[in-house]
Amino acid sequence: MVRGARCLLVILAAGFAGTTNGAGADAGGKVLFVSTRDGSSQIYAMNLDGSLQQRLTTGKGYNMSANWSADGKRIAFVSSRDGNPEIYVMNADGSGQTRLTDHPFADTAPAWSPDGRQIAFVSSRTAVSKVFIMNADGSGLQRLTQSEPMVEEFMPAWSPDGKRIAFVSAAEHRSRILIAALDGTASAALNLKSAGREMSPAWSPDGSRIAFAVNTSEAADIWVARTDGTHAVNLTNSKHRNSLPAWSPDGSSLVYTSLEDGPRPEVYVVRADGSGKTNLTRHPHHDADAAWLPGGDGIVFMSHRDGNAQLYALRMNGSPPVRLTFHEAQDAFPQPNPCCRARAPAVVAAGSATHPR
Repeated sequence: MVRGARCLLVILAAGFAGTTNGAGADAGGKVLFVSTRDGSSQIYAMNLDGSLQQRLTTGKGYNMSANWSADGKRIAFVSSRDGNPEIYVMNADGSGQTRLTDHPFADTAPAWSPDGRQIAFVSSRTAVSKVFIMNADGSGLQRLTQSEPMVEEFMPAWSPDGKRIAFVSAAEHRSRILIAALDGTASAALNLKSAGREMSPAWSPDGSRIAFAVNTSEAADIWVARTDGTHAVNLTNSKHRNSLPAWSPDGSSLVYTSLEDGPRPEVYVVRADGSGKTNLTRHPHHDADAAWLPGGDGIVFMSHRDGNAQLYALRMNGSPPVRLTFHEAQDAFPQPNPCCRARAPAVVAAGSATHPR
């Protein structure tokens, strides 16, 4: 894949986060998303019922790939406001926006460490994409590994204990998932011996397993394995495209995007042992970008079911989706604040005062 295209893939695959509360305040119960309603991609925040939608970023260029700190008080994100993609941070209310990286090549895909002290990200400053780590104030920049010059690295994911980072390593039309200690000394592959390209690593909440996608020319499946590559289980086992696995907060299930029921994607859920595979969205239009609510009893997702990309909430009790955003522009990539155990909203009447258009 061309480096620029992969960079865009990393940007689009990342979440978007923010709130309307100030730094140090309780920012729980908020969802961040990206919207083009003001002409360019900007980061917004709203309550779980879709009310109090607020723009957090401003200015020229795009603002994307936002990522909550674990305590929900800060947001790392990517902005091109100064000419090319760089890593920035801001407080949960959008204040204190600060540029952390400054390089003529793209810096993307920021990911907070669990303790909030460091940020991993992807940079093409070494000619191809590599994973870097820096302190939360931008100091202490270092490469995660010393891989061969033409080996690309992307999609960094921190282990829950903050001691390791899983990432994708790609070379010669093959990609695999590696796990490295923070000093890069213990880099090791999952050793799955898969025939396809391994992508999208996601740690289970207890850190014992990793979910990932394996892409071949015929299909793409969601797998789960222990961190040493043993006990690998194909959860989807289909002849269709499945991608972007995300663990439930209790580690019992995963949501993912699938083309199993037709040419347009749907959001599915499956138990971590591969049982109970269920199409959650069941609609002829595009459904994707699913993210768990912190309580694990529902998801938020993007859908084109009402004409353009808008955000919806869905409980796991079989009730119909609730539309959260109402705008003629595109709203996508929802990311609930991870710091609180919120529940999915009840149905709110479309066009009510709680849904600003």
